[in-house]
Amino acid sequence: MPAAPPLPPGLVAFVKRECPTCQLVAPVLERLAGETELTVFTQDDPAFPGGTRTVDDRSLEYSWHHGIETVPTLLRVRDELRTLAGITAVPELSRVHRHRVAMPQYLVGHLERVAAIEARAAALPALALAGAAYRGVGVPDCVRSGEGAADRLLG
Repeated sequence: MPAAPPLPPGLVAFVKRECPTCQLVAPVLERLAGETELTVFTQDDPAFPGGTRTVDDRSLEYSWHHGIETVPTLLRVRDELRTLAGITAVPELSRVHRHRVAMPQYLVGHLERVAAIEARAAALPALALAGAAYRGVGVPDCVRSGEGAADRLLG
């Protein structure tokens, strides 16, 4: 099997124009592109989204090699963690959970665990948490948490 093509450092997004959720997050990506290093791999239209540096991934070469099954997907390439937070270790655990036919359900005590995680993360100014794992699973919740994380990191 050929080696996976490398991803550029910084934020990396995978999107496609025909995805309604990608349409919703396009303004967030455009804002991020103006404030930090962002590369967008587009699976169907190299002009989407506007105002960003895009890479044509219509062949799905990057998506396939990097295990991208869902769009939109936003990654922070590890080199960025070394620069921002001095983290050089390989993660001991990394998981992506996909709920193909249902919305994720939080367990009892979830908000207390989130508060504890956020308190520890607050000590690391170069780290921001975002996504459905914290305070809401709907698209508006995730967009809100992503915007909040971007605001925290970019000032």
